[in-house]
Amino acid sequence: MEDTFDPDLLDDDDPFEIDEGNLPHLVGHGFGLTDLWELWEGTPYWSEDEQHPGRLKLHGPIPGDYLVVPCAASSSGDVHRCRPITIFSVGPPEEGDAE
Repeated sequence: MEDTFDPDLLDDDDPFEIDEGNLPHLVGHGFGLTDLWELWEGTPYWSEDEQHPGRLKLHGPIPGDYLVVPCAASSSGDVHRCRPITIFSVGPPEEGDAE
């Protein structure tokens, strides 16, 4: 089981641990760091990742899409950052979602 993290402790300005280990996975599905930041600065919410105990999923709309970003605890142990695993789309935003 992976270590859990508390999303309430994440740094508002620098919440993500991104390095050469996870960067290829964050840009490999047609999305990139700009999309990750757009999601973070929008109206995201967190849910548990039922397939991976200890991880949480960040969900939310960006213009023209709705993204999910599974995140794990920081590998450095920094409680103010989480480690995004990948970025994927679950389809266009539903009517009423912020764009």
